[in-house]
Amino acid sequence: MACAPVSQQPSLTPHSDVRAFLIHRHYKELGCDSWNSRRVMLLCAKLQETPTILAARIRVKGAELERKMQEESFTRQDGLILTIIEREVDFLKGGVVPASSIFP
Repeated sequence: MACAPVSQQPSLTPHSDVRAFLIHRHYKELGCDSWNSRRVMLLCAKLQETPTILAARIRVKGAELERKMQEESFTRQDGLILTIIEREVDFLKGGVVPASSIFP
């Protein structure tokens, strides 16, 4: 999907900041901001894969994921991708239907 040319992008509205805040809050409530090495290892166990394979799934090198795990320095983007994977695995392996969509 291509982005619209700049001239066709929606203009900012008085509600843009509020909408952005609500999106950030929604992701936080889903747990996107609470990733740590323990949770990553639990996800690896659910997937029955190594952290190196999980690193490939989130499009980083194994050493980069190891560093993030050691430093507990996951970005918001890491958290979003890991949460999407976690939710998918929970659904596929356990039939757990998420209570809310990843998209508010």
